[in-house]
Amino acid sequence: MHRLNIRLLAFLLILPAVCAILPAAGQKVCLVLSGGGAKGVSHIGVIRALEENGIPIDCIAGTSMGALIGGFYASGYTTQEMAQLFASRDFQMWISGKMPSYYEAYFKKEEPNATWFEIDMDYERIQSTSILPTNLISPIMLDFMIVEKFAPANAVCQGNFDRLMLPLRFVAADVAENKYIIIREGDLAVGLRAATTYPFYFRPIRMKGKLLFDGGMYNNFPIDVALEEFNPDVIIGSKCAGNYEAPEEDDVISQLQNMLMENTVYDVPPEKGVLIEPELRSVNVVDFSRSQEFIDSGYVATLRKIDAIKAFIQRRFPPDSVTRKRELFNHQKPPLIFNNVEVQGLNEDQAQFVSRSLMRKRDSMTINELRREYFKLQTDKLFEYVFPVALYNETDGCYKLNLDFKKQKNLTLQLGGNLSSSPINEAYFGAKFNLLSSFYFGIKASTYIGRFYSAAQIDLKTELPTRLPFYLKSTISFNQWDYFETSTIFFEDKDPSYLVETENHVDFYLGFPTGTNAKLDLGGGIARQREDYYQTNQFSSNDTADRTYFDCYSWGGIYEINTLNAKTYPSSGYNVLLSLRFIGGDEENIPGSTSNDTDFFYQRHHWWKFRAKYETYFPPIGPVTLGIYTEALLSSQPLFNNYVSSVLAAPAFQPIPESKTLFLPEFRAYNYAALGSRVVYKVLKNIHFRLEGFAFFPFQEILEQPDLSAEMGGLFESHYFLGSAATVYQSPIGPVSLSVNYYDRDVDRFSFIVNIGYILFNKRALE
Repeated sequence: MHRLNIRLLAFLLILPAVCAILPAAGQKVCLVLSGGGAKGVSHIGVIRALEENGIPIDCIAGTSMGALIGGFYASGYTTQEMAQLFASRDFQMWISGKMPSYYEAYFKKEEPNATWFEIDMDYERIQSTSILPTNLISPIMLDFMIVEKFAPANAVCQGNFDRLMLPLRFVAADVAENKYIIIREGDLAVGLRAATTYPFYFRPIRMKGKLLFDGGMYNNFPIDVALEEFNPDVIIGSKCAGNYEAPEEDDVISQLQNMLMENTVYDVPPEKGVLIEPELRSVNVVDFSRSQEFIDSGYVATLRKIDAIKAFIQRRFPPDSVTRKRELFNHQKPPLIFNNVEVQGLNEDQAQFVSRSLMRKRDSMTINELRREYFKLQTDKLFEYVFPVALYNETDGCYKLNLDFKKQKNLTLQLGGNLSSSPINEAYFGAKFNLLSSFYFGIKASTYIGRFYSAAQIDLKTELPTRLPFYLKSTISFNQWDYFETSTIFFEDKDPSYLVETENHVDFYLGFPTGTNAKLDLGGGIARQREDYYQTNQFSSNDTADRTYFDCYSWGGIYEINTLNAKTYPSSGYNVLLSLRFIGGDEENIPGSTSNDTDFFYQRHHWWKFRAKYETYFPPIGPVTLGIYTEALLSSQPLFNNYVSSVLAAPAFQPIPESKTLFLPEFRAYNYAALGSRVVYKVLKNIHFRLEGFAFFPFQEILEQPDLSAEMGGLFESHYFLGSAATVYQSPIGPVSLSVNYYDRDVDRFSFIVNIGYILFNKRALE
């Protein structure tokens, strides 16, 4: 009995200490992450500081960007992995909606043209995404990235967010019911995509029949959700947002923000936990250029509060324990291997085209293989929208890709052209009709109308989704270049002018993609070229021009790789072109009143031609990017009847946009080499200054003789230089440029030109 009383007394003495320890050992700590757009990456720094100090995180509740950061962490990603992702160039592309050129299928692209913008046309009405957009940013890349990053974790938790590495809750806005909803189960990628759909920036997501937007609209700091779902003992809140200021009468954006976003109370009850508020500068909601700065701010702000946090939380969870927990969870993730594609929103034939285009008759695909094919499919813009979901099948250990499509309108109108301070103004109009069945068929009609250049063209293209993809394309083209000022703008004969080129041709090609950014075209065509010209600048209205016809055929192959980031004035990427052609045809010359000849001339020609071009831009050093340009042409081409026709038949070296609008005999030759360099200085995001210089080396210059005939000069007897200095603004509709150009010739060496739009023309028959 005495021994029992001693034990009872000892128990009573230690009972208060046990009672004090037990709650601490059983404390549940919830991390609550606010919304805040790009500033939300500061949550990564908060989590890093908590981890390093052994502060346990037992569950997470988040809104908007807080939901995404919480989703990454609860899915087994380290803070270092998250920091690298949000600072990466890929993420900048995902969030901007701009697909990098290395993902685009070059063989699906149109030939470059002067389009400024496109209008999708319905059967009964015209609908332009530029008038009333549902989203400013294309979500194609972002949607796929979220699927790729979260599908393995979803496979582990099987749609139950309590079974992630950490239990997770986040909110989305149900605008139909005018309230927020708590997302605690379902497809993790779909839920996170819905929770981060900032109005007007991204397209809303339909989940379980509800159209959902960013949860920050109604609850930007979900402490109430954390209390309701997890009943935590301690809350650590991370705040990187605030309520908007009162709207101004002339500020539409502030008015929309106040209408869409309800005010939020950003407080953690003092008795319940700690609020962390990093010092963050104001940025656009999708401007992630300062990600590392914001992460550091979150880290520093947490360290300032770490003593207060430790006072609330007595237990510790060492970093190595977090690592083991993460490794255990990540070990359960099945690899992203896909063996099936299911298509919704398209008919049976169209779905078959999509499935074959993605799988290419393979039994299974890795995520890297699927990513390449997926983005190739988006290149030709056959679909207005597609939403991917990855579903894991435990039976075969593979994923099925479920794709919900909204098909693009069949008819697309293109408008564009060029406005210039020189007489090369032109308007461009195009109309594309796309038919998608078990194969793709497209037809396009386009026209250029201008004083210098006029054209009409029809393009036909068929693509088959075979294992080795290929396409058939045909072009019917009518083109005219007038190198002398004229008031006539269409295709009738002109008053006497110095030089007018007319070219009509029909081409047929079989094409193969040889990589994402490469293609090989094999084929040829027939053409009629006509040049009207005077062989002297001294002529009157009573004179008649010489006329040279060249009726020809050509066949051969063109191999090209292209990752340049712009149709004109690029500043990154590279372009490789290799072309081999055989050309044959009949030259006919009808002399005019200024010619020394009086007799009709006829001659049959044939030759081969090899052209190689390489253009590249090196990685930038600060704001400066260096580029090089090389080009070489070898041929067995013979001289034509006279000097002018011989020079006109010669390939031209035209490395800067304005040079394509000038007749420069000094930069034309049957065999030549050229070398140039470019320096691009980035002034602002879409504004740069560029210096370009080129040297042109004709192997043998075409020389004019006293009788107006042509003769080949000696080997390497001449060389010429060409240069340009330009300021370029890459506007949403195309480049706006102001340039000073230099041409190594006897007269008019310098030119000054302002352009708005594209100096681009249809491809010539013998290019």
